[in-house]
Amino acid sequence: MCEHILSAHDLDINEGQIPQEDWFEASVTLQNLRKNKRFPTIWCSGCGIGVIMGSLIRAIESLGLDNNQVALVAGIGCTARMPVYMDYNTLHTTHGRALAFATGLKIARPEMKVIAIMGDGDALAIGGNHFIHAARRNIGITALVVNNSIYGMTGGQHSP
Repeated sequence: MCEHILSAHDLDINEGQIPQEDWFEASVTLQNLRKNKRFPTIWCSGCGIGVIMGSLIRAIESLGLDNNQVALVAGIGCTARMPVYMDYNTLHTTHGRALAFATGLKIARPEMKVIAIMGDGDALAIGGNHFIHAARRNIGITALVVNNSIYGMTGGQHSP
């Protein structure tokens, strides 16, 4: 089945990051790092945030970090629910302030890998000033911004 789907798109089975024989191991890693009691998620059907979450887990895993070495900081909105489903240190903050909290955490615990998870409205509209200053400070925070072009949790207004 997989070969049929891939060949329909002119893709080779070996072109992906994870070889087919390792798919089971990759899924086991995802299972171990998810908080399975929290599933199913609140995201709408077809939303890509779950795929982004899986990619983030794989990226963190590839760094070889212990779960206690990672802190996920999130604001408000659909994307900010992502840390609820992962087994890392988490901090749920106010709208537009994830990078401000992440900066404080990185200053207090410089040895931690701090990842701020934000939506486009959270990071670039309401939190735009914090985004600019976090980039200017450049203290080693990873900012993950998911651009879905919408304020999804408040009824679907367009984000800037």
